[in-house]
Amino acid sequence: MGEYSHSVKNTFPGGELIRQVTFGMNDGVVSIFALLAGALKKFVTGVNWLKSGVEMLIVGFFAFTVSYVIGLFIPF
Repeated sequence: MGEYSHSVKNTFPGGELIRQVTFGMNDGVVSIFALLAGALKKFVTGVNWLKSGVEMLIVGFFAFTVSYVIGLFIPF
């Protein structure tokens, strides 16, 4: 038998679009949560809520980048 490869493109037409929209919405929800968590951090630290929110977004971005790069080197 031939080699079997499964991908979203082989599943049904428009599958890739659905995948991209789903991941995009997930990224938006996580970003909003990070911004809100940073804004709530204002009550503990007393720093400007916007500064705290942006700080949390930046920290989250770096955490994502490090985990993504580590994942590139882990074989499946």
